[in-house]
Amino acid sequence: YEARFLPFFNNQVAIFIREITESKKAQQKLKESEENYRLLSENANDLIALLNNKYEYEYINDKILRELLGYLKEDIIGKSPPEFIHPDDLEKAFESMKKCRETGECREELRFKKKDGSYIWLDNKGNLLINDKGERKVLLISRDITDKKEAEQKLKESEKRYRDLADLLPDVIIEADLELNLTYANSVASEKFGYNREDFRRGLKIFQFVDPEEIEKLRVYISHIFKGEKIKPQEFRLRKKDGSYFHARVNTSPILKEGRVVGFRSALYDVTEIVLAEQKLKESEKKYHKLFEETPFAIIILNSDGVIIDCNPTTTKLFGYNKEELIGRDYRNLSMVHSKYLSMLDILIKKLFEGGKLHSINIELYKKDNTLVWVEFQASLVKIGEKGFVQLIMHDITERKRAEFLNNEQINKLKELDLIRKNLIIRVSHELKTPLIPICNGAELLLTQYNGELGSEIKEIIELIEKGGERLKILVEKLLDMSRLAYSKLKLEKKRTNLSEIIRECVNDMKYTIKKRAIIFNLELPDTLYLDIDGIRIEQVITNLLSNAIKNTPPKGKITINLQKEKDNYAIITVSDTGVGFTEKEMELIWKRFGKLERYGEGLEYIDIQGSGLGLFISKDIIELHGGDIWAESPGRNKGSTFIVKLPLK
Repeated sequence: YEARFLPFFNNQVAIFIREITESKKAQQKLKESEENYRLLSENANDLIALLNNKYEYEYINDKILRELLGYLKEDIIGKSPPEFIHPDDLEKAFESMKKCRETGECREELRFKKKDGSYIWLDNKGNLLINDKGERKVLLISRDITDKKEAEQKLKESEKRYRDLADLLPDVIIEADLELNLTYANSVASEKFGYNREDFRRGLKIFQFVDPEEIEKLRVYISHIFKGEKIKPQEFRLRKKDGSYFHARVNTSPILKEGRVVGFRSALYDVTEIVLAEQKLKESEKKYHKLFEETPFAIIILNSDGVIIDCNPTTTKLFGYNKEELIGRDYRNLSMVHSKYLSMLDILIKKLFEGGKLHSINIELYKKDNTLVWVEFQASLVKIGEKGFVQLIMHDITERKRAEFLNNEQINKLKELDLIRKNLIIRVSHELKTPLIPICNGAELLLTQYNGELGSEIKEIIELIEKGGERLKILVEKLLDMSRLAYSKLKLEKKRTNLSEIIRECVNDMKYTIKKRAIIFNLELPDTLYLDIDGIRIEQVITNLLSNAIKNTPPKGKITINLQKEKDNYAIITVSDTGVGFTEKEMELIWKRFGKLERYGEGLEYIDIQGSGLGLFISKDIIELHGGDIWAESPGRNKGSTFIVKLPLK
């Protein structure tokens, strides 16, 4: 007999026996053996196929083929496995076939395409066979592992979700095994400890992150975790890569696998700021106690019933009581509090306990010797533990109060004097105005009707009387205007008025003076610009500005008046001159009441120093009553000046 042993699946062996002397019997037995092989493969649970030397399907158990992949036998025979393998797995498939040729066996997990176009995972085990003719064939046994692969994929996705979630958390997440080797750290851990991911992958020890003085504390903590005991989060002082430290609250739980503890997982929350805050709080309490004892202010602490629970030495010194006489006493029953203040204090303290706020107030309190003392006190609600208390801080202001009383008396006297001054100005102005009328009118009458009959000397005297009267008349009008402004009695009579026309009239009235001083005059106006204004008062302002410009501009100097609209909101009047200009100090003075400038010196002889110092003061108030603004600009001495008036169009 000649026998051949061929390896089969699941550790079985196919035995082929040939009887040399009786070939017919041997052939019959061979047929029976092949039939048994086919019967076995057709009823197997795995896909069994035989590939020829070209790696083409020569045989496949079609029952499993139909159930597993949906193909008929005719769809497969004569084709090679790569035609049905997922494109991404082809490289692995070719490597596996190469290995089978070189070693006689191979195994690979690959995705095969079903007839409906979907894919399933197959675990493929191949063995190289050589028949008696020397032909090389491959016995391929494939098992469906799709469920297993899907479970593995879900596990990977679950782990990825866990890792992604851990990276998103604001806390440090780490994992370690039973040997305390670090097995995982999220991205926050990298940032917090200063290590990169590669450092963590090299297997750092947990003890590397802990203050050496707290290692034993950590050992005890971890031992409780490994025993499965529940333990509260603990605080540790942890060390970074650069050697610096931070405080963390650590919450740890065991990692279980098949019911066994295989490691632990910890979440670390940085509490450095909390620890530092607690340290500062302790320091603050010490400082507060020192301040409480040494402050120059009297401090009393009351509970919600109004009972004094503490006071500082300044309190006893201020009121003459010792500490034992005050602590434990209801403030309502102390003789130091006047009865007229009790109801007010009760309301204020109740308000504080209800969450309200209290401004400082001044009250009178009695000392132990029954003398009165003025105190300014502030009250606030403070927490001591879980209870609320009122803290009263008092400051002796007795001397300040005495000064206030004296100041009030002085202020009242000054008010009376100011009222007398205002009334005097009004009275004097009216009294001056009455005799000025006949003086001015009489002088004018003499000059007009009797001009030819008067001698030159008499005529000159009458002209001086007229000019002096007119100047005095203007001064009286300004004093009256100033009084009206002071008492808010200057009323505007607004109406629609052409501002261009007012400016032209003012210039025309002063044409003689401009010509007399040989000043170059430039007028830039639109034909009309209507506003709702008091024409008489605006004329008064422009006349004053023009008069000042003429007085302070040298002969052959230049004055320009410009009027224009600023969009649809304002009319802008500018009066510019090339005259003496202003210093910074003079700019501060010109708008004040009686802010008259006295400027003398070489080169300033041309300046007309006549005036009361009220013109710009009154002009400013008139413009502001119109809802406008007026200001001056000057580069400095002998560099000219510009006055700007801004009036609303509506």
